[in-house]
Amino acid sequence: MPAYISLIVSFSLLAILSLWFIIGSRGHIMLKMVAVPLVLWYGLVVFYAMPTLRGWPTDEIPPSDAWLISFVVDEPNAEDAGGIYIWCNLRPPTDPMSIFQMMIRPFPTIESKPRAYRIPYTKEMHKKIVKAHNQQQQQQGSRIVLQTDKEMPKGEGRVEDDQLKFKIINPMELLPKEN
Repeated sequence: MPAYISLIVSFSLLAILSLWFIIGSRGHIMLKMVAVPLVLWYGLVVFYAMPTLRGWPTDEIPPSDAWLISFVVDEPNAEDAGGIYIWCNLRPPTDPMSIFQMMIRPFPTIESKPRAYRIPYTKEMHKKIVKAHNQQQQQQGSRIVLQTDKEMPKGEGRVEDDQLKFKIINPMELLPKEN
């Protein structure tokens, strides 16, 4: 039995026992009328939050200006539609005030955490991401930055081939040249 199934079953048993004692105990009926829906609501929240707790990739559109950390291409076959799985991180802030605020914290960290995304597989997207990866490998110290179309809706939606672009950023080109 997978771990998340056992977690759901154990939480369900805990919720049933809680509801049993809430309903069977003496007390104000109004308190019980609030507690029963609250326990049921919390059970649904836990049930629907399980896929995100497992770390599975989201089908949401990746944010613009995110750093591509890694990717895996799962080509389609007879049993599976395939997909392109990318792992990216938001770029840290570059404005001086945000950098200063990060530095004055006791333990300075970048607020962004890596996130996994699933993009529907197309041959064009496969070629684009492999081409960008090959270009990045040729330039020492460079990064791949995702750039999404500004007109893309927020949240879930299908990523079209022309809406997601990969840009190579080479820090050596951005640094001022010595005279």
